[in-house]
Amino acid sequence: MGAIQSLNIGDSAEINLRSNYAMGFRISAVELVALLKAKAVEIPSGFREDEVFSANANVVNEEGEGLFVNESSDRQISKILFDTRQASDAMSLFSETLFLALTDKRNGHDFVEAAYRLGVRQFLVSEIRTDWSALTDAVFYQVSNVLQSLQVLASWYRKSLTMPIVGITGSNGKTIVKEWLFKLLQQDFTDVYRSPRSFNSQLGVAISLLEIPKSSGLAIIEAGISARGEMRSLHSMIKPNLVVFTHLGGAHDVGFASLEEKVAEKLILAEDADVLIYPFDKLIVREQVSRLKQRFPMMKTISWGQENGASFRVLPYHEGDLKMQFIHRSVTHTIPLSQTDSASRENTMSALLTLVAFERWDQGHLDMFQYLPKLKNRLALVQGKRGNVVLN
Repeated sequence: MGAIQSLNIGDSAEINLRSNYAMGFRISAVELVALLKAKAVEIPSGFREDEVFSANANVVNEEGEGLFVNESSDRQISKILFDTRQASDAMSLFSETLFLALTDKRNGHDFVEAAYRLGVRQFLVSEIRTDWSALTDAVFYQVSNVLQSLQVLASWYRKSLTMPIVGITGSNGKTIVKEWLFKLLQQDFTDVYRSPRSFNSQLGVAISLLEIPKSSGLAIIEAGISARGEMRSLHSMIKPNLVVFTHLGGAHDVGFASLEEKVAEKLILAEDADVLIYPFDKLIVREQVSRLKQRFPMMKTISWGQENGASFRVLPYHEGDLKMQFIHRSVTHTIPLSQTDSASRENTMSALLTLVAFERWDQGHLDMFQYLPKLKNRLALVQGKRGNVVLN
């Protein structure tokens, strides 16, 4: 194999996976190979195709060893790209960008050459194609599952973060509560980070975590699921200190055998958390929280609702009232509102109890609720050009 130096890394290899950088995730090529137990091939300039690839495109060297990358390489990774159409969004360091060849609706391997033309030189792939031999100075990290490997990387980076992390789950209201908490707490913590848009999927959560600057004093991450078995991987990445369960509704019911199963799945996010915030009036939620509390007795729970027994009991209100009143420890408090619909009131209580957990619910913070922005739903009806209506 000429100048390609072999680096054999087995399960017993002692590789120091460092993550002690000032801001954001950063990992070297050698560290990434060790972390993911990946096969890797680096293609130097001037190598012939038959020197780089075997006839059947398996990544092996002359000794039959299945793992090799230039040990002296100083390649670093600090950015993730999974859609070449997003490359214009301030991808300033293509030399440190890792392109993900995801296979979902489209096969990301079909876009490797497009990413290469943009300047990307590092690729996380699940297959190796012989026609990539022309992509000199590229390195391919071959794994069995690109998405799961990305999640391993996100979990690795999460272990290095020291700021409190808020995880938000629920059928509705996740994005709104996240954005409201950003507004409410940005003066209390340095460089508050929140996951972009509605990045709450298996991919979105991993990307969100890898983007957290180490300078942040607080991070807020959404976690969305649509079927049984999905929350476990999200929990292993986020490991939140505080969990907000916003609302239980009918979204994604088809992915669960029952409402009990749906609630239990969402509450996996709260395992090992310090604090759980949840709506008290839903009996099914209360019962599942009680079961979780038995397993994690040190976890503090804070609830809101109109029924007796809620930590913060919401008083009856009239539709259109620009305020909410609640009782906590026999004292009545008032929150001025900017929106009066029932969903906004629920989101207000989810955000309020998060402030309570951080001991930031003085009158000054309560007064901020009246200035919170009204956020659009992700789906909206838009008037089309020919009198039709478009679902945007």
